[in-house]
Amino acid sequence: MNTDNLLFFHQLDICIKSYHKLQQKMLDKSGIDITPDQWLVLDLIIRSKGYTQREIAQKLGKDTAAVNRMLALLEKKGYISRITAEGKTAKPVATESGTIVFNAATVIIYSASEAAMKGIKPKRTAKLEKTLRDITKNLKH
Repeated sequence: MNTDNLLFFHQLDICIKSYHKLQQKMLDKSGIDITPDQWLVLDLIIRSKGYTQREIAQKLGKDTAAVNRMLALLEKKGYISRITAEGKTAKPVATESGTIVFNAATVIIYSASEAAMKGIKPKRTAKLEKTLRDITKNLKH
């Protein structure tokens, strides 16, 4: 049993939670009413022009129920529209206010990533990114 592996994943979990907390703190401080996860969903909606709820869930590695809850909240806030046609729920589309919030939040999200990566050389980041992709491949087998 390799405890180093367990410690690595524990540290990775702490890192991700800390990063999400930083993002949320910065969004809250700026008065932007969106969570980092909701921003990811809105990002896919705006950039994809037509993903279904299931496709959004797959792209984000989340279950469809969680994505459905986020879509419902985004719709309640007026950031997306899911106009029904012929009794079916249409693919989500960003509203004008959703696009405005997305653009404002994007600046904050990028600032948070810059703060998180401060002092870390791009070469180290690239190596870690490759390692994380390899781990993800291992988990898919």
